[in-house]
Amino acid sequence: MIKSTESKDRKRGVADGIGDVVSDITSLAELQFDLFKLDCSESKRRMILPTIVIGVAVLFTVGMVPVFLLLLSSILYEAANFSISASIAISLGIGLVAAMSAFWFGLKGLRKALAYFERSSEELKRNVQWLKNLKQRGRRSRTEISLQNRGSLN
Repeated sequence: MIKSTESKDRKRGVADGIGDVVSDITSLAELQFDLFKLDCSESKRRMILPTIVIGVAVLFTVGMVPVFLLLLSSILYEAANFSISASIAISLGIGLVAAMSAFWFGLKGLRKALAYFERSSEELKRNVQWLKNLKQRGRRSRTEISLQNRGSLN
């Protein structure tokens, strides 16, 4: 009778322990998802300005810059007495530097905005490590109980 009660208590204790672990894992998953949602909204908010900057850079390149570069090459041809090919090549180089500079600044801003996902990643790493430690603790406690039971049998 005593062994039966001990067995039921032990099973109930194991079930409660498993229930606690599942509850902790569920809570951890909810918190991780909430952090991810927060990071998404914060990144979205911070990506607006860099995206606009990239859009402006594209609009300048497509719209006004070719006209300006043609004007510049014409001035170089007439005022500086460069050949037509040299004046067009210089204008093209200036246009490429301007476009790449605008693109670089926009890309730099986007990278900064996306850096907020690192916070979620670090938190996930800590949570996984916590679960691993919990799993190892569970193994140790089972081993200790097993050793104690062996000692009490002797």
